[in-house]
Amino acid sequence: MIITLKEKEFIIVGGPNGSGKTTLARELIADQEITYISADDIAYELSPENPESVRVQAGKEFFKRLKSSILRGENVLVESTLSGKSLSSIIKRYRREYGYTITIFFVYLDDSDTCFDRVNARFLKGGHFVPEEDVRRRFFRSIDNFWNLYRNFSDKWSIVYNSDDSFEEVAQKKNEEELVLDDNLFIRFKNKLENHE
Repeated sequence: MIITLKEKEFIIVGGPNGSGKTTLARELIADQEITYISADDIAYELSPENPESVRVQAGKEFFKRLKSSILRGENVLVESTLSGKSLSSIIKRYRREYGYTITIFFVYLDDSDTCFDRVNARFLKGGHFVPEEDVRRRFFRSIDNFWNLYRNFSDKWSIVYNSDDSFEEVAQKKNEEELVLDDNLFIRFKNKLENHE
């Protein structure tokens, strides 16, 4: 997947824990002039031996770095599960006050079992740990918040299905036009949303 950056781009790679956000984010920023901000990376900077112990501190630092980058007018890419709503007011403000274009890539998997399996496999290889109950709770919250909240104030968005770290674009909004690229995968995505509601 390739992005063409203009001035003042705010890109969010969203999705449940274990969905492949970091893999997609690194693919998107390759050879791009863009500031990449990840709370997970910050936690490792602050405490390489025990990043879980500094989650709150890492979250505060994440928003501090984000604000600094925005004030400098940099293109920015962040990762988020989008399972909470606090990021929405911040994004809307940056769009309104600083003229940023908001793009969301939402990555999803088939179910929370697959997400947890991937989180666990990552942890066994030295990655960060996320409790199972958090993974499962955030799975549906992520999908619901993307579709019913974050999507509505983004300038562009893409729904991306991740199968074995192979990303397939399912649907997108570009130039005010919404387009379904894979009917079957889009139906599966909508089913997750409707079954949860």
